[in-house]
Amino acid sequence: MKKILFILSALLCAQYGYSQQDESIENETAEPADVPEFSRPYYPLNFYPIGDELSIGYLGNLKTARESYLFEAQPVVKLPFFNTIYKNMKNPKSAADASFGEKLKNATHAAYASFRPQLRMFNDASMPVKTPSYKIGIGYQHLFSLNKANRFDDIDTLNLKYFAVAFETGHFSNGQSGAAFDENLIDGTPAADSLYQHINEHTDLAAILNRKSGNFSTNYTEIMVKYLHVFKVRNNYALSWFSAEAGWTRYHDYLLYMIPIGGYTENDIALYGKNFYHFNLEYMRRFKKGGCLDRAKLNVNYEYLYKPHASVTRSRIEIIPAIYFKSNVGIYGKIAFGHDNYNYRFVDNISHWGIGLTYDLFPSLEFGR
Repeated sequence: MKKILFILSALLCAQYGYSQQDESIENETAEPADVPEFSRPYYPLNFYPIGDELSIGYLGNLKTARESYLFEAQPVVKLPFFNTIYKNMKNPKSAADASFGEKLKNATHAAYASFRPQLRMFNDASMPVKTPSYKIGIGYQHLFSLNKANRFDDIDTLNLKYFAVAFETGHFSNGQSGAAFDENLIDGTPAADSLYQHINEHTDLAAILNRKSGNFSTNYTEIMVKYLHVFKVRNNYALSWFSAEAGWTRYHDYLLYMIPIGGYTENDIALYGKNFYHFNLEYMRRFKKGGCLDRAKLNVNYEYLYKPHASVTRSRIEIIPAIYFKSNVGIYGKIAFGHDNYNYRFVDNISHWGIGLTYDLFPSLEFGR
C-alpha cells in the first residue's frame, strides 16, 4: 500500500506539481506587503460550494459482507447554464442601495444540469459493474457573503463568513428492469408485485435483494445549506476554513413535480421512506512550503434515513481525509459505517474502507467580498 501511495504521489507531482512557482500563500509568517500575488494556472471557472466531488478508487470491506468490490467511481458532471461564483467573488459585493439589476449582475450564483453517477465494479467472475446509480437533474446554487461591504483594506487579518444554498431536482434510478426481490421476475408484473405481500417488519431485506438486476427508481428534490468560516487569508486566498452543511432529500413520484414518469411504486417507497437528511463537516488547511502539495481536507459526513423498513440501518457516517495537489487533484482515504449509499443497497449494513483519487470542485476562491 505504501508503494501504491508513493507511485500515485510521484505521478501527480510530476504532472501537476509546478513546485517551482512562488506560492506566497504557503508562508503564513510573511507580511502581506512582502509577498507576491498568488498565482495558480489551473483554477477552474466553475466553482460549486455544495456538492459531491469527483472520485475513483478501491473499495473494500472491514468486516465479512455479502459482496466484495474492486473499485467505486463517482464521475460527477455539472454543465452550467451560467456560473458567476468564481468571477464575482473576486470583487466587492454591491452596495445596499444598488439597483436590482446591478445586484443581479454582481451575484455569485450558478444554474446547471447535473449528472451524478455512482459505479461499482464487483469482484465476481466477470468483474461486472452492477446496478449503477444515476442522478440526473437541474440545480441552482448561490453563495452569499456575510461580511460588510468594502471592509477589505485589511483582508489578511479578517475572519470571513459565507452562506451557501443549493437546490436540485431530477430523477434517481439504476436503470434495471428486474424485480427488486427476485432476479427471475420483471419489475411491475403481477408476480413481482405479489412478493411485497410476504414482506413484514421481521423480513431481512438484504437477504432477499436482487443484486443483479433489481430496479430502483424515484424522483428527488434536494435542498442543502452551508456555512463557511474562513479563519486565515493571505493575498485574498484562504489558508484555513471550517464549514458545516445540512440538507434534506425528498423522494417524490412526479418528475419536476409535474411529469408522471420515473417515480417510485407504493410498494417500494414504503421500504425507502420518502425523506433522508444530511449533515456534513469540513476542515481545510494549506500546507506551508508543501512543494507539489497544496492543502489537506477532512470531511465527516452523516446521513439519516427517515422511516425506512425496520431491517434497515437508519444512520450512516463517513470520514474522508484527503491531500490535494495544486491542480486540485487529490488522494483520499475513507471509512464508512451504517447503511450503504448505492441505490437499493441501502438495505445493507456496511463497514467500508477506500482509497483513491479525487478532484476538488470547491478549492479556495479569491475572496474579495
